[in-house]
Amino acid sequence: MRDIRRNVARYALALLAAAAALLLRKFLYPLIGDQYLYNTMFLAVVFSAWYGGIGPSIVTVVLGSSAILYWFLPPYSSFAVPGSTEVFGLLAFLLLSSVIVLLAEATRRQVAKREIAEAALRERESRTRFSLEAATVGTWEWDMGTGNVRWSDNMGKIHGRPPGSFRDTCKTFLKGMHPADRVKI
Repeated sequence: MRDIRRNVARYALALLAAAAALLLRKFLYPLIGDQYLYNTMFLAVVFSAWYGGIGPSIVTVVLGSSAILYWFLPPYSSFAVPGSTEVFGLLAFLLLSSVIVLLAEATRRQVAKREIAEAALRERESRTRFSLEAATVGTWEWDMGTGNVRWSDNMGKIHGRPPGSFRDTCKTFLKGMHPADRVKI
């Protein structure tokens, strides 16, 4: 049910974006006339492609191009295309809109993949942290180039020291060890 509502909302936003672009175009018509007919529709296509996805953006492209052809090109209130310039303008709008839709959809899919991967990584990190704490085990990483060491949060607890007390280098760690144990490391 939630998916149905989400899809209806996406398509409703696409229709609203197309309607807003057409109203803006109607408002601008006395100022710019028949020039730049599709400029306001590009905004609606970008919005629909980003927020709605491929389906709603296709609806915006079809609705917008049809409405501009019907209301803003002579002969008005007709779907007749008056000349080659208008056909070229319509084809350019359709081509550029297709590019916008495809790029936005590719971006949406990459973002979705990244979000899934990040959620899986957070879950694995949470499980690893839980396992380390349950087993009373710590981890560390040593960057041999810089000599810096990164310790897990529970290393201090394991060694009877305050959390976060293991810092900087291996020398810091070795200073806290019994001299007989240092030789073994």
